[in-house]
Amino acid sequence: MSIRARLAIYYTLSAFGMLAIVVFIQYGILIRGLEWDEHQVVLDKIKMFEATLRIHGDNQSFLDHEVNLEGGAYWPGQQYIVYSRILDETGRVIIETPGMGSLIPESSFPPPIVPAQDWDRKIAHYSEAPNGRSYFLLSAQAHSGGEYGPLRLIQVAMDETGERQMIARYRRDTLLALLLGTLLFTVAGIFIAQRCLRPVKDLARTAERITASNALSRIEPDASRWPGELTTLADAFYRMLARLDNSFSRCSQCAEDMAHELRNPIHNLMGEAEVTLSRERTPEEYRRVLESSLEEYNRLSRMINELLFIARSDNPHTGIEHARLDVRAELEAVREFHDAQAREQGTTITCKGEAALDADPLLFRRAVSNLVSNALSHTPAGGQIGLAARSADSSNTVEITVSDTGCGIKEEELPRIYDRYYHKERKSPHLYEGSGLGLTIVKSIMTLHGGSISIESTPDKGTTVILQFPVHAHQGAERKPVSAIVPSKPV
Repeated sequence: MSIRARLAIYYTLSAFGMLAIVVFIQYGILIRGLEWDEHQVVLDKIKMFEATLRIHGDNQSFLDHEVNLEGGAYWPGQQYIVYSRILDETGRVIIETPGMGSLIPESSFPPPIVPAQDWDRKIAHYSEAPNGRSYFLLSAQAHSGGEYGPLRLIQVAMDETGERQMIARYRRDTLLALLLGTLLFTVAGIFIAQRCLRPVKDLARTAERITASNALSRIEPDASRWPGELTTLADAFYRMLARLDNSFSRCSQCAEDMAHELRNPIHNLMGEAEVTLSRERTPEEYRRVLESSLEEYNRLSRMINELLFIARSDNPHTGIEHARLDVRAELEAVREFHDAQAREQGTTITCKGEAALDADPLLFRRAVSNLVSNALSHTPAGGQIGLAARSADSSNTVEITVSDTGCGIKEEELPRIYDRYYHKERKSPHLYEGSGLGLTIVKSIMTLHGGSISIESTPDKGTTVILQFPVHAHQGAERKPVSAIVPSKPV
């Protein structure tokens, strides 16, 4: 079901509920008021009979005046039709409204109320006469001719057929008004839902125009036309498009850079092969060509492994194998691996700190080795590279720091250093040409471990890279390990 339909239905149901509550409250008030009026009329009539009997006794002229002239059944312009009857102690009728005996017999009345009894629904009694009309009945006892006179039974009935018919008409008209009101609210709900969801259609039309070459189809939220929630959604949608556009640009640049990186060794191989095949060569010359070609093959193989590693590490289903590591021992192993190269450059590598954590040994060494290799590439002779480990108990992490005294990184270059195949200009002529994937692989390794990487650098003073590993491995579902494709050489 669409959001528009849901909004219209919820709006209609809410409106129907409120209308129904109002209607039922008004209906209850009406019924209560009519019942109270009926009782007051009948009770007032009874009190008039009590006063007449107490003062004038069984005087027929006074009683006839009260029965027929002051409330008879057919008094002209009378709002309520009232029937009255007075009986003595033996049950003999002293006086009654003409025709009352055939319509409402004495046995139809409820037990007499005590004098001055307040109105109570429990004492209300209704009866339907043979002529199909309904009556409200009430009876009471009173003394005739004084306080100690004989008891008389007063019976009063009021025709309430008109009130019942009025209530039936009110109920019918109210239900009709409730249905019409609900129908109007349904139409209004559909109209309101359409207007409120119009900005969503604008977003949908914008999304339909988006392509890989047109990712930044700009959305211009109009604050005077759009609600705040959808303006926020449009802003978030546009920021998402900006990120996608940036990702497309980076993918395009990465493909271009990758083609450039692959083209060089392939051209070298092709050039060497063409030169070698241009004339006859001695076995020794062929051997030198094959050895040179093998170096290029190794370079190509390493680049392919690096790309495969990054691709698999970006997969959310990729897992790693954890083991408890002595961080100081791992750092010392990396230092020893690069020590010969550092001495050749005239650079010193130091190691300090103690810590332990759960991590993949191969990936951990690969990450630190890549950072040390980058530091050697940008640190001149006489420089220093420091490896340090520190446990941060407050955040339950272990910080691995790789710092150097090299040329540093310019501030405007920092956002791009994780890009694939990004090469920073080196001031040191030493070492091999890296593939430009070193920091990209390090960041992927940190993501696999649930850690983070941050870089602080000052041009011409040095760079410090901080790796934050969680102390304990996160337990999760079984996933395919990535360690088997870790590049075997620094990148």
